[in-house]
Amino acid sequence: MNLCPQDLDAEVKNLHRKIKAGADFFLTQPVYRNDDGPRLLEAYEAKHGKFEKPVLVGILPLVNVRHANFLHNEVPGIFIPDEMRKRIEDAGDDGVKVGVEVAVELVNQLKAWAGGVYIMPQFHKFDMVAEIIEAVR
Repeated sequence: MNLCPQDLDAEVKNLHRKIKAGADFFLTQPVYRNDDGPRLLEAYEAKHGKFEKPVLVGILPLVNVRHANFLHNEVPGIFIPDEMRKRIEDAGDDGVKVGVEVAVELVNQLKAWAGGVYIMPQFHKFDMVAEIIEAVR
């Protein structure tokens, strides 16, 4: 599930097709902006009625500006807002620390509508996951 699709109508159509095929829940691409989820779900509900399946939102903590730019520019379905990439860039050597802060902020915002989150750490950055979990408990 892509919460910030280039074609919102196509994503709504895909969601509906998957629900009709028997999907029990949805996993998203990594998310860096909370508002995308409610916007997509509202578009779905306007066309097909209440969306009653759990959505598990992907959180991929950023570690530095190079990582953020790669994800944003090279990985289809991932959108990282300019202000988020600037925040990581401004962090410099503290990119991991800011990446954890951003992930915690997102998790706390997502609680309002998401069925849960799953965290995808960058290679061998499992300590970031532990920090995020501790912060959102």
